[in-house]
Amino acid sequence: LYIVIPAYNEQENIRSVIEDWYPVVEKYNGDGLSRLVIIDDGSTDRSGAICDEYAAKDKRIRVFHQKNKGVTAARYAGMKNAIGEYLFWVDADDYADIYLLEKAVQVIEKKQVDIVAWSTITYVHGKETERTIWKEQTLSQWRRDAVLSKCSVLWMFCAKKRLWDQVNYPMNMAHAAEDGDIAMQLFMHAQKVGVVSDPLYYYQDDTP
Repeated sequence: LYIVIPAYNEQENIRSVIEDWYPVVEKYNGDGLSRLVIIDDGSTDRSGAICDEYAAKDKRIRVFHQKNKGVTAARYAGMKNAIGEYLFWVDADDYADIYLLEKAVQVIEKKQVDIVAWSTITYVHGKETERTIWKEQTLSQWRRDAVLSKCSVLWMFCAKKRLWDQVNYPMNMAHAAEDGDIAMQLFMHAQKVGVVSDPLYYYQDDTP
């Protein structure tokens, strides 16, 4: 399992996101098979340097630097540099339950699924505003929900690397839409989807 974090000018958050996610990796898999992959998308602050400091201390943290190309290009770079069987993404200012990997892998091993989705909680300026709770449903229902943008954020699931390899990355798409397009492609390529109904990902919406 690879956790991929695109980062652009996140020097205020990047230390906390690494320190929040590292115990998630360490708890499930302490032998180095699970890793954090960070794509520094041309940051002009100290984000890249901070990430390099962490990578120098632990081989499970890998950092790649590129010129600023936008979040979709950063995701593409993350996918290309991750070699795990399953990938999932996290925004640099969000956090997750420490049992996320453990519970997701239990579903993967038990049901041999292509995608594992989990429930999420949204916070706006520190206040809980929404819970998205997923239950088991048919593949056609998942595909329908993907088309309707009901499961259109990439941090609500992990998917097999082979599915990511089949995605047509819309490099010039507006940032507000690229997640939904990619998610729809992933669900269309998937043959089996599993669910963890527990809220495991906490999305921080601090937009003005």
